[in-house]
Amino acid sequence: MALSFPSSPTLNQTYTVGSKTWNWNGYAWDLQATGFAIAPGQASIGVFLDTFTMDGTANTCTLATVPATANNIVVNINGIEQLSTAYTLDGNVVTLSETPINGTVINIRTFRTDTDVANSASLYANTAYDTATAASNTANSASDAATAAFIQANNAYTAANTKTSLGKSIAMTIVFGG
Repeated sequence: MALSFPSSPTLNQTYTVGSKTWNWNGYAWDLQATGFAIAPGQASIGVFLDTFTMDGTANTCTLATVPATANNIVVNINGIEQLSTAYTLDGNVVTLSETPINGTVINIRTFRTDTDVANSASLYANTAYDTATAASNTANSASDAATAAFIQANNAYTAANTKTSLGKSIAMTIVFGG
């Protein structure tokens, strides 16, 4: 069956046929990740598929899920499975060792277990916490610097007013006696 994608899609628009859904990423339709349970009542394993149509300039693919390790993914370029030396994995970003030509279709399958999902959620939570802590530390440093500048300016103001008042007192004494 031929697919009939919308001719003028908007960013993040979806198109569904049967059980498959595609998402418009701004330049191509990406097949959305899907998963399944291996046995009811047992630990589950998910197989997620990310499909990318390359533009000839990029050599990275951002997966919809975070694999536990590079051993949990299979990369196919135009239907040919790639050796693990043809790419690297950092979080959920796969970087290919070479930039594919325009129109190249890349399918990446990610295999995940329940434990992987829990670890991934924990990783995201820890990363968010670290980012918030760093921002808080930066804000505290800025606050400390502003407080120090205020104290320095206040001391300078007080010193200037004290010298002016003393100078005025001396001048008044000279002029009016006293």
